[in-house]
Amino acid sequence: MSNKIGIKNIWKSLSDYENDPKVQEEKLHEFKAGVTDDFDPSNMSAFSRRKFLAVLAASTAYVATACTDYRDKGEIVPYIKRPEEILPGKPTYYASSFSEDGINYGILVKTREGRPIKIDGNPDDPINKGKVPSRVHASILNLYDPDRLQYPTKAMLKISWKQVNDEISKILAEATTNNKEISIFTNVLTSPTSKKVLNEFKLKYPSAKIYINQLASNQNRMCAWKNVITKM
Repeated sequence: MSNKIGIKNIWKSLSDYENDPKVQEEKLHEFKAGVTDDFDPSNMSAFSRRKFLAVLAASTAYVATACTDYRDKGEIVPYIKRPEEILPGKPTYYASSFSEDGINYGILVKTREGRPIKIDGNPDDPINKGKVPSRVHASILNLYDPDRLQYPTKAMLKISWKQVNDEISKILAEATTNNKEISIFTNVLTSPTSKKVLNEFKLKYPSAKIYINQLASNQNRMCAWKNVITKM
């Protein structure tokens, strides 16, 4: 409101509220001279009929182009050596699972020519019945993250996988010889395959220890469900 009693006015800053002369001057020159004048057709410059039709035709072409559903198909490459179950232009679905915070969801992955493009809940899953949280749908973006590492690096420099395997094997061998602990940090694991791999790793390297760290989990919810079920 204005600082003048009884006068209703809208102010945008303290300088405007205090009626700063500089602000008042900027308000007077907000628009260029003549912009707020009444429209007078007689003051318009000459505009021929031919030029008007040319501009009208061009604007019509631009509008028609913008409203079309044409999509650039890109380079056409013959799909000669393709799997039998894949037809060009028709999606293929694969049943899979998604694990997060120790909870598994049955999912259905929609693919086009081998590329996953959408993740939905699997309606045939006996538990979630096709209902999944938004994080499961958004996980498809992880597959197309441009910032994902495309190759192993060391000191911000590209190295080969052979070099990675050789260095890791050397470090593990030294830790085993010197009886040093090999620490592995992981999220909550629900996959039997992942657990089997870690167990085999511990058998080969007895000094290895697995540490489970989950920043956000549903452990409290799972304990509550367990208490409710046991009391029923």
